[in-house]
Amino acid sequence: MFYGFDRGECLDQKNAVAETDIPTAVVNGASEPFINLKYIRDLKFGNLWSGKCIEMPGLLHAPFWAKPDEFQEILNRFVEDCSK
Repeated sequence: MFYGFDRGECLDQKNAVAETDIPTAVVNGASEPFINLKYIRDLKFGNLWSGKCIEMPGLLHAPFWAKPDEFQEILNRFVEDCSK
């Protein structure tokens, strides 16, 4: 990642998720300390899975570490939906 930043080889992630028709899942901890969740919720998504960003209650950054079983359930539903 930092190698790409240094070389100016960066993807415009905001544009990428806005223009894609590929299902995009967004899962954060509801008490995420490092990003503005309202900003993330308000982004334009081309194909936001489930129609909304998922915020796992009581969790901080990296909910897959804090509640791996619950996160895995979400991931399994996403994969199942994408395989249809």
